[in-house]
Amino acid sequence: MKHLFYILFLLITLVGCIKDDRQALDETTVWKETDYFFSAGGAPTWHKTESSKEEVIQFKTNNVFSSSERTNLNRYVVETVDANSAKLKLYEEGKTDTTFWTIYNITQNTMEAGFFGCVEGCGKRFVRL
Repeated sequence: MKHLFYILFLLITLVGCIKDDRQALDETTVWKETDYFFSAGGAPTWHKTESSKEEVIQFKTNNVFSSSERTNLNRYVVETVDANSAKLKLYEEGKTDTTFWTIYNITQNTMEAGFFGCVEGCGKRFVRL
C-alpha cells in the first residue's frame, strides 16, 4: 500500500492536472535546488547551494521537462524503483540517450535526487515553489 502511495504521489506531483473551462492547461510543477553533496566515500555532507548556482527544474504534463542547467534535456519518464524511491529518466525529445536520477525522500514540498555517473555519489535537495 505504501508503494502505491509513493507512485501516485510522484505522478500527481510531476504530471499536474486539468483545469476548468473545458480546456486542458498544463500546471507546471517547479522545484528549486537548496543543497547539494559530492561524496568521496562515506556519508554525504550536505552544503547550502549559493543562490546564483541554484538549479530550477520544471515538470509539466505530456512528459515535458526543463532545467536551468540541463537545457538539452526536455522530456522525462518516471519508473518506480521501490516503495521509497523512483527512477527519473531525462532525455532530449527524439533521442534515446538518457540520464537517470534516483528520486527519494519525497514530501509534498521537498525531494532529494541522486545522480548516476558520480564516482562515489552526488545529489541535490529541492524545494517546491
